[in-house]
Amino acid sequence: MDTTKTSIRPLGNIISILDHPPGERNASSLVFRRHLTRLHDEGYAIRSVCLSQYENLFEHDVPWETKFLPRTSKWNQFVDRWMFRANCRTWLEQLKSSLSSHPPDTVFGLLWGKTMELSMAVADEYDSKLVLFVHDNPYTRVKGVKKARALQTLIEKNIARADMVYAVSQRLLNAIGASPERSRVLLPIGAEGTRHTVGTNGLPSSCEFHKSRPVLAYAGTVYYELSEILKRIATKLSEIGWDLLVICNEKDRSRDESLWAPENIHHVPMFRTSEEARAFLRSTADALLVATSPAANYLRDSFPSKFIDFAQLEKPIVVVAPHDCALSDWAQSNDWPLYCCLDERNQLHEIVASLKNSQKIDAAEQAVRTVTQSEFNPSVIHRMLSQDLRRLHALQA
Repeated sequence: MDTTKTSIRPLGNIISILDHPPGERNASSLVFRRHLTRLHDEGYAIRSVCLSQYENLFEHDVPWETKFLPRTSKWNQFVDRWMFRANCRTWLEQLKSSLSSHPPDTVFGLLWGKTMELSMAVADEYDSKLVLFVHDNPYTRVKGVKKARALQTLIEKNIARADMVYAVSQRLLNAIGASPERSRVLLPIGAEGTRHTVGTNGLPSSCEFHKSRPVLAYAGTVYYELSEILKRIATKLSEIGWDLLVICNEKDRSRDESLWAPENIHHVPMFRTSEEARAFLRSTADALLVATSPAANYLRDSFPSKFIDFAQLEKPIVVVAPHDCALSDWAQSNDWPLYCCLDERNQLHEIVASLKNSQKIDAAEQAVRTVTQSEFNPSVIHRMLSQDLRRLHALQA
């Protein structure tokens, strides 16, 4: 399915190549949508290429053309290398007819997924600038020596070809071996703010939450290792008369039934959009929680996009994380008032108790206001990308 909404604009032609359509599906897709929307408004012609098996996730309100590639074959890109490369060549041939009249001068790609090779192939075909985004450590997502070696080869080829690599943390840039001259830390771009509020009638169906006490709210994936931390937090919260609110999908809710045993833990189903979730949190939460587990090795180098989105709500944010991760690196370097290192005994108790301390809360609110006006500001984050694009093409000219 093609949705033709684009016109050729003077600043150049950008093609985004992802497995999923840019949108609400996951954090990476949402980050791409926010950047592409801003670039479209600046005067770039935007096109998007995605895989057809995710066409049901397409959001029709985007102001650009979207092309869906045929469903991928059964071949594994890290095992059946010859067959998968053939599949990628087929995709490239199918794109040529739509790209030949207005070839892209910039290709956006994600350093993960089945389209990772295609973004490099399109850039080579049209001698385009290749801009790669890295949101998670790809090496933690494959198992087995053969797959790991194939992935390493792919990553090294992509990094060598890329004109610019953006990762959400310095740890991540180091992990993938990006060149310091052609890489930068680019935090996940957040939302502009919440345009409306969501009252009781705007809650997801089956939600039975009725606020009666102060609320610390968490929203996102509840993997098994994190549920143990949430239970510890709920226990501490009960001592100060607070509730823990967890927004997650049904799969996460049922992963660990014991999580919901404490009386002060409440579940709210996922909202349809991130904007609706933020509106609900703005009206319901007294403080927000960003947390990761020491056991979640695949998250150590990532920076949670929800932190930046939460900050736009201007509420105190509690950060709970192990010492050795990108989130803790940031919290410590910024002297975050409500930061708890999970490796330190009794620190969780102290941080939760701080929620009853008005001076601590004032400091936490001021810290949030400071970052929303600086490095968490969506315009500041996007400006780095926008200026870099202009510099890349100025060098080419």
